[in-house]
Formats: sequence, structure tokens, C-alpha cells
Amino acid sequence: MKTLQWLPLFFMTLIIKGGSVQGQDSNYVKRIICDLSAPEMYGRAAPYNGEYLAAQYLRRELQQIQVDPLGNNYFQEYPIYGYEMIGNVSVVVDKIILKNFYEYRLPFHTPSIDGEYRVIQAPLEILDYTKEEDTYQLSEMAQIHWEQLQKKYKERLKSEVIYFNADRISDLPCDSLTKVRIRQNLNDWKHETTNIFEFSKIMIGMSELPGFGTRKMEEKEFSFFYVKPEKITPKTKKIRIHFENKMGYRTTQNVVGMIPGTTEPDSFVVLIGHYDHLGMLGDDCVFYGAHDNASGVAYVLSLGQYFVQNRLKYSVVLILSSGEESGLQGSTYFVEHPLVPLDQIIQVINFDLLCGGDEGLMMFNGVNPLCARFLDQMERINGTENWVPEIQRGRNAPNSDHYPFTLKKIPALFTLTIGGHKPIATHTPDDRCEFCGVNYSERILKLFIRTLETF
Repeated sequence: MKTLQWLPLFFMTLIIKGGSVQGQDSNYVKRIICDLSAPEMYGRAAPYNGEYLAAQYLRRELQQIQVDPLGNNYFQEYPIYGYEMIGNVSVVVDKIILKNFYEYRLPFHTPSIDGEYRVIQAPLEILDYTKEEDTYQLSEMAQIHWEQLQKKYKERLKSEVIYFNADRISDLPCDSLTKVRIRQNLNDWKHETTNIFEFSKIMIGMSELPGFGTRKMEEKEFSFFYVKPEKITPKTKKIRIHFENKMGYRTTQNVVGMIPGTTEPDSFVVLIGHYDHLGMLGDDCVFYGAHDNASGVAYVLSLGQYFVQNRLKYSVVLILSSGEESGLQGSTYFVEHPLVPLDQIIQVINFDLLCGGDEGLMMFNGVNPLCARFLDQMERINGTENWVPEIQRGRNAPNSDHYPFTLKKIPALFTLTIGGHKPIATHTPDDRCEFCGVNYSERILKLFIRTLETF
């Protein structure tokens, strides 16, 4: 893939009226979503500097709508541990080329592999062990199967690809608790840096390939990936694998700005949405991230665009955060290194997963008494003006960028839409602009505007 020299933007027509850009416009929302989820953004993560390209785009957008800068020229930089899988990625089983992501999946934190290897099909029974801290204890059954495997393959176990078919766990001739233990031990390898058997390359067969993100994890000492079980048969002898994955610290940035309030400028409403996504798994697999979360960024920008022209009495802080997909790192950095006093933030509204919405809104952390003032007002307005069919209140969860603010006892809500779009599988290459409906965006935005104007 050619390195980007200058980002061609799509859907660049702005709706202009009376000499100023109009807010809460679905065309503007759609344009931002499509621009951020375009192939030229490389999935808005480390590969090909996609995250930085998105940050530059957002800085220009904040400048265009005349939001004042915070940080260093709209950027709040911080270090982040990331993964970068670029270039050719291939998995070939007995001369059959498998389809990236759909027939096999490489977790973002798995170390590089390059070579041709024998496939050793290992008995699931060896996974029946218990562990306490760094001490492992194999069951009698596991010990017998492990000794048989060692006797047959010897030192090759440390260099070849070891295959476990997870779909066969339910067929094992053992009790249900043993099956649960085997499944859990297999699942734990996603997170562990080492494995008890000192395997260097582990392949897991699963009919339903698991989803995953770029959560912050320690670098593994063994490679680990998934494959559709029908691609590996008892006759499979060789597998050729090639991918390069660079892991390490780099610099990223939140993109931040402020709209000063008219009468109470020292009180702040924070509108936040994360612009980062999963990036790429090699050049043939791009995670576009329209629903997650170009849509939330579009809402933040659209509200910012409106409030520049129609100032609130409070100051409005816009945070377009990075690092959400790797463990809420951008929002966490902001609350630990705030650009405005945290004790003067009266409400945080986090926008994440905003395609659709014709069935209403879910407000996570909505049962928190700290958020009652804002949500009560929103429900009063919606009851009178009927902007959305329903507003649901959910419990708090560490699932998006509102959460670090809640840990500081700051009122913070996580908004997502309910219904109204083709089901979008987030964290897949299918999360694309054309599937992200915005027909209800103007009504949702107007509800937030009316609530904030009377809050």
C-alpha cells in the first residue's frame, strides 16, 4: 500500500447558510463519518500513521469551525504502547491461501512469524491443569497425554505450529468441570505472555472466530492465532505463515479544543468521542471504524459547530480522544493531566457508536445520581418535544471514554444509539461508511442542544 502524501477527502461539501456553517446537519455528520473511515485513514491506528493522519484532519476541522485550541495547537500528546502489523500478511495451508480475518485471525499483539512449519495436532487433554501464580499442576490425564506427545515429537514441539481444535472440547470423554477448565486454560493464552509447554507458535481452531481489540497487553513470548477448523484436517502437514508485527511505545495525541461560555466560562461541559480504531492486519485487512467511532466524532464536531455560533453560558470542551481501543488511554491521560480544572466540569457526555438511532438512546451510567440533573432535563424536554422514541438509563461500565471521568466522581454519561441501521459488527472490516445510517442524527443532536441550552 502506497504511503499517503496528502489525504484526499470525500464528501467535502459543507452546508452553508447565512455565511456560517450550520450545526446538527446530517450531511455534515455523514461527511465526517465517511472521511474518517475512508481507506486513506488506514483504520486510524499505528499502521502508516493512520491515527496521526486522522488527528491532523480533526485539527483542521476544529480550526475550520473556529473552535479555540487547547493543549499544544489542539494536540495533547502522550506515550502509548501499540502494535503495527503492515505489509504482506499470508497464511497458506497445504497450498491453499486462507482469507485474512474471515478464515484466520491474527491478534494484534502476537509476535511476528515468517516461515513454513509442520502442523502438530495436539490433544486437548493436555490442557487439563491448574495454576497458582507461576506454578502449574497437570492432572493425571494431562500428564499421560503430554508425555505421549513429547515422546512422539520431542524438540520439534518448540519450533513447529501446535494446533488445538477448540470445537472438539465438548466431545471430550470427561466431566463438564474438566471441559470448563480446559476451555479456560486455552482462552487464557490470549492474555498470557508464556505458556506452560514452551510452545513457540499456537494455532486455535474455532468455527466462530473470536473478536478482539488492541487492548494494552504485555508482549508475548509465543505467537498465537486462530483458524477455521475446516481448514485444518488430519491430513494437513504444512502451513506457511508470514506477517511482521512491530510492538513498542510511540507518541499519540488527543485532539482538544474549547468554546468559551458567555456568563459562566469557568464551568465546563465536556463532549468527548474517540477517533482511534483498530488500524490494519496487513495491507489486505483494514478496520474502517465508521460506527466505532467515526460516528461519535461526527456528533462531537457537529455539536461544536453549532455551539461556536450559539454559545452556551458554560464553556464547552471538545475532546477527540485516541487510545480508547487500547484501554481508554487517551481519556485516562486527560483526567490525569487535565487541560481544565476537573472540579469545574459539570457534565461529561461521551459519544460512541452513534449510527442509526430510530429506536432511541442508551445512556450508560444513567443510574448514577451525579447524572440525574442532566438526564432528568433531557427526559423532560424529550417528553414535551418528542425528539427520540425512548431514552434508556444503563449502569456504569468501563467500556468507553466516560469511565475515567467517573472514577474522579465527575458526572459522565456514555451515549449510544439503539436501532435504525443495518446490524454492524464492530471491530471487523465490515464497519464501513455505507452501513452507517444518519437519518436520525439531526433529531438526536437537537435533543442534546436543547438539553444543554437549558441545563
